[in-house]
Amino acid sequence: MLIIFRKQLIVQATPEHPEADHHDTPAEHSVVIEDTPVAEPAKQVPASNENIDLKDGSNQCQASTAKGTRCKRKSNLADTSIDFAGESYDLTVCKQHNNAALQPFSEFIK
Repeated sequence: MLIIFRKQLIVQATPEHPEADHHDTPAEHSVVIEDTPVAEPAKQVPASNENIDLKDGSNQCQASTAKGTRCKRKSNLADTSIDFAGESYDLTVCKQHNNAALQPFSEFIK
């Protein structure tokens, strides 16, 4: 099992109190959580000036899966433009499919 954390933990020692001098306990530690930057997927640039808008207010990924079916994801969606069969299309896809190997679902391409 592999667990990936998106937050980086930093341990810092807290300043000691004057009353704590007579105790033989180590200094308490506090944990500070900092956000680590997440790389955004590269946007694909259209080759021509005419884009065919297929987004149409979609709330589901418009990419094709390896089985040839439409991706069912409805979260982490981003708008992108791709060149396919000599035409430039605007699509809404999930972060998993928003890469150079993006294949739009075949029913959207006319």
